[in-house]
Amino acid sequence: MRTPSTARFLTPLHAIVTSPMVSRPPPQASFLPVLRVPSWDRLIPFWDHASVIDARDARSPLPLRIFNRATLQEFWRKHREAEQPLRAWHHEVESASWRGPADIREHYRTADFLVNNRVIFDIRGNKYRLVAAVKYAPLFCIYVRFLGTHAEYDKIDASAV
Repeated sequence: MRTPSTARFLTPLHAIVTSPMVSRPPPQASFLPVLRVPSWDRLIPFWDHASVIDARDARSPLPLRIFNRATLQEFWRKHREAEQPLRAWHHEVESASWRGPADIREHYRTADFLVNNRVIFDIRGNKYRLVAAVKYAPLFCIYVRFLGTHAEYDKIDASAV
């Protein structure tokens, strides 16, 4: 096996190409592709970022991710009077950083809490009900499970939705 000169070890790519497993000489520097080394946040999936940062740190909770915005949009197309309250709820929740049910209760006094981290929000003066599954640490996300009128809500089991 041919040993490359020390000048060819100046770039990390040359060091990789000239590892003992490679039996051919490294390519010339002019033909090397530009490699971008991703930062640590690109190597870890976005849903695990909170576990990288200490989730117990009360000074820096992560903002919530809301899933099923399409459910909200579909509902407010059917019920036009619900559009503005749902947009306001989405904006408030998106910028919130809840660490637990007490933080939700601080902002939404009429919110009800069920098993399996289900939270029931009253929308537009209790005319509509929104049932959401909330994951606090380490994911910090909220998933809209049900959205309907109060009469439709009475027909479902909110803890099983």
